[in-house]
Amino acid sequence: MESDKPLVLVTGASGYVAGWAIVKLLNSGKYRVRGTVRDTKNEDKLEPLKNALQEKCGDNFENFEFAEAELCDFTSIKLAMEDVTYVLHLASPMASSTGKDEENEVIKPAIEGNVNVLNACIGSTVQRVVITSSGLTICDHKKGEGVYSHDSFVEEDKSLDAYSKSKIRAEQAAITLVEDLEEKGKRTFDIMFIHPGGISGRPLVPQFKGESIKMFAQILDGQFSRVPKVYYPMVDVQDTAQAHINAIEYGTHLGRYPLANGTHKFKDLCTIMKDKYGPMGYKASDKELCKTAVFVGSLFSKDVKNIYFHWEIKAELDGEYAKNELHLDDYISAEDSIIDTCDFLIENSFVKEPKKKKGFFG
Repeated sequence: MESDKPLVLVTGASGYVAGWAIVKLLNSGKYRVRGTVRDTKNEDKLEPLKNALQEKCGDNFENFEFAEAELCDFTSIKLAMEDVTYVLHLASPMASSTGKDEENEVIKPAIEGNVNVLNACIGSTVQRVVITSSGLTICDHKKGEGVYSHDSFVEEDKSLDAYSKSKIRAEQAAITLVEDLEEKGKRTFDIMFIHPGGISGRPLVPQFKGESIKMFAQILDGQFSRVPKVYYPMVDVQDTAQAHINAIEYGTHLGRYPLANGTHKFKDLCTIMKDKYGPMGYKASDKELCKTAVFVGSLFSKDVKNIYFHWEIKAELDGEYAKNELHLDDYISAEDSIIDTCDFLIENSFVKEPKKKKGFFG
């Protein structure tokens, strides 16, 4: 490693956004990078990431190293923080629809992760911490349609899913911690938050199987014969990664930066997939569900209840504020990002290959 460059700690190095953040940090030529993983001896998981980073970064890869750390283990985070100037805290648990204990599986780890990372920064060399939050903490569907930006805070209530609750509470915990440090005259670093909409785009590692792109595989496989009348703010994974890096350079303390290339009707996103991949035999549908069916389903399913709560409410996430404040280039379009995602899924056999139509003679 070149010791004269500032060292950036990236938590959750094998994650969807983290991989691209590491690539962009290294290829900028400005930084050394340390990426945290849970087990540095797990070669089955690390080798694909190493290979992808070496392919994308070439000689710049020599400025990268792994560190073993677990977000809920303060000691391991503190050790990983040695000599670090900037932190990109990207690691966070994803909600699973099969999760039985949302409080302990999703919400508590997200809060502990933020708190442990920030506590580890106290009295260290760290100057700035960029935390991944979510557009879900900004777009308030309870208030109805409108454009929501950096100054909007969603208040937690029972209608929200576990992932939304985890992001709201984790952000609040981080703000409370640094405000307390400020009052005591002990704050020595800035924090800021990145709030992406739904993330799409090509993963860095071919073996990536994250929840973020699972929905696109299900649509291509025909698991959604009809789609809900809901709206999604979207942003590409590479734009999300770049925003974290630009926040190091241009962000302000306690700044909140929502990211979106637009807020899109789900049907329109599915139409992109249907038009592109339907002729190839994939089963993407853009037919819409009726509200009555969703209401009935909401009585029995948390996931369907969440869809019903968002039904036809266009709560738009303002991506222009972050674009201007963080000096970002134009966002990658939703269409280009979705096609990139689907091409990745098809190329790496994450969706079923369409059956070839038999000719007249079989």
